[in-house]
Amino acid sequence: MLAGKGLLGARPKQGTFVRPEEARNLFDPDVLRRLIERRSSVVLLRRFSEPRIAVAVGLERMRSAEISDDDALEADVAFHVAVLRASNNPFFSQFRDAVATALSASIGDHAAVADAILARDGAAAHAAMETLIAKVLDLIVTSVEQGGGDAGRG
Repeated sequence: MLAGKGLLGARPKQGTFVRPEEARNLFDPDVLRRLIERRSSVVLLRRFSEPRIAVAVGLERMRSAEISDDDALEADVAFHVAVLRASNNPFFSQFRDAVATALSASIGDHAAVADAILARDGAAAHAAMETLIAKVLDLIVTSVEQGGGDAGRG
């Protein structure tokens, strides 16, 4: 059970060992409860809230960009990077450059993703991302068909 929560590991000829904090399943209710009970719970709660705040700030920048109060591309990249970082997955975080080159979708699509994430509705966030990505892929296909890109290169 403790291994499943990311707290302990075991290896042949090495025995059982305590895993580093970044390996722990912070969303497991038991792990989260224990962490909150520790004296450093204020730091943990701040860290827990930072991804949600970053997504909201990114969306707010996009709204500002829509009325020319912010750079549209920078705001769009900031939103996507915040979502990728909120995943706490280093592979997703490295999508930044790919995301920066492929951004074309509307503020409404981004707002639907952000709203679903903030509401902790994984199914709605997934559906909103599928819609957003489908629109971007359609734009890429249209661009390639019109001679704006090189299909088959990679």
